[in-house]
Amino acid sequence: MGWFANLFNKPIASQMYERMVVSDLKVIEQLPSPVQRAIAEDVSRFIDMARVNSPLLDQFLAAAAQDRHRGASSKQDPRWAAASLKEAWCGAKLGKARGLINSSTADVIVQGIEGFAFNPKHHR
Repeated sequence: MGWFANLFNKPIASQMYERMVVSDLKVIEQLPSPVQRAIAEDVSRFIDMARVNSPLLDQFLAAAAQDRHRGASSKQDPRWAAASLKEAWCGAKLGKARGLINSSTADVIVQGIEGFAFNPKHHR
């Protein structure tokens, strides 16, 4: 996971990462409601599983990154969107725990993703 450590080697990089994730969330929130619901359900299940298995967070991150690169090529694609949010959530959690990302940046990312994934309007 050397690439992960290198991602945040400069303070400006964590701010750029935060902006990218927030931008992705805004795009996802413009998708049709049934698509948002499917993405939120997928991401919330992933987060619940990752919370229970936090020692395996590196593997969850790798799996999410692999899913994002496999077959989905657009922010409009629900598979890409779900994988991107999963990857960003893991990256923020790991980055904060390892001191690789600014704590407030990590919190904004995690709270934004969890706010979307666990929003009651997506779980009716």
